[in-house]
Amino acid sequence: MEFLNDLIRLGPSSRFGLLLHWYRGSVEGERIKIKHRERVKLPRTRIQNGSVRIEEDVLYEVVR
Repeated sequence: MEFLNDLIRLGPSSRFGLLLHWYRGSVEGERIKIKHRERVKLPRTRIQNGSVRIEEDVLYEVVR
């Protein structure tokens, strides 16, 4: 969480994407189907204290 907070606070952008995907084949050949997109606000998010479960193939848009 410290890394994510620093990325938002110190990075050149006010947002970034976070995606968890378990590959079953090659990185180049596998197509990823995004289930849905979810906006997550830092630093007030529940993700900070570990109470949010990051779901596979959901694109999290992390913003300030």
